[in-house]
Amino acid sequence: MSFLILFLLIFITVVLIKNNASPSEQSLHNDIRDNYAEEIGEKLQSSSFTKEVLQALRAEGYFPDSTVGYLVDSPDKQFISIYLHNSDKLDKASKEEIQKIINRVAKNNNLNSFIVDIKETN
Repeated sequence: MSFLILFLLIFITVVLIKNNASPSEQSLHNDIRDNYAEEIGEKLQSSSFTKEVLQALRAEGYFPDSTVGYLVDSPDKQFISIYLHNSDKLDKASKEEIQKIINRVAKNNNLNSFIVDIKETN
């Protein structure tokens, strides 16, 4: 019985150690994330990505205004907020099409995919 308890304590300790990164590892991860966000921010500002997204959406019959927001945390967590007129009338298929349009433009600009957040504008 004591062997089982000892084994269980060792197992729990190992799991906790693996799940809790050291402060230096967390700091390194935050630095990498911050550098990535800065790099993408500069790339978005120096490219015509926003303009291309808006043009591609308009070409497909959507009505975005010129307001686009970005939140970039990591390559897997890149968000784009698109403000559309009449977005309350969009069905699931239309939202998926908008996602595909934006990711096609992102790929053409050597950017990772974005998670699209569609907002209604007045």
